[in-house]
Amino acid sequence: MAVTNAVAFQEAWLMLRALQLGYLATAKWDVYDATYDIGTQDYSTIGPGTAGWPLRPAYHLLHLLTLTTEPVGGSIVEVVAQPGADPAKLLVAYVSPGSDLTIFGLDRNGAGISADTAPPVPYSIGGLPPNRLFRLIFWNADGTGTNREIGFLASNPDGVIEFAVPLNAVFALTTAQLGEHPW
Repeated sequence: MAVTNAVAFQEAWLMLRALQLGYLATAKWDVYDATYDIGTQDYSTIGPGTAGWPLRPAYHLLHLLTLTTEPVGGSIVEVVAQPGADPAKLLVAYVSPGSDLTIFGLDRNGAGISADTAPPVPYSIGGLPPNRLFRLIFWNADGTGTNREIGFLASNPDGVIEFAVPLNAVFALTTAQLGEHPW
């Protein structure tokens, strides 16, 4: 299971929901394959050395989440859904100590294994600083369980950004200065 996108997506769902509920962090127990008692339980984000330490989908997901936030001194900001908003959409907003804003999101319907053929999910996010550039990054945009930078989007004068995300993907929309990163 550790090599599947479905497991990494469900981990993202757990992490984002935990943040919404006020938890400061979640933990991924094993980053590498480990031996307990009488056998190997490989639920890791990095595969075994005998396979060349392959980076699994959950590794790339954790990379996206940790790259776009500062873990100390920031805060979660409540995201208020508009009347009629799709309840399957899960959004979390984070403000860093330097006032950078990152919004993470996913559609819980993407947890289904057959979500690859679904149409993209539209998002309209308001309450943002007007006329501000945000960097948009997807995890699993193409079904490979990796990260892909989509580019920069500007909020309109009303502080709204609209975009679409593949159903089984997770997105980060951020003002954080990330520099160049290998995705």
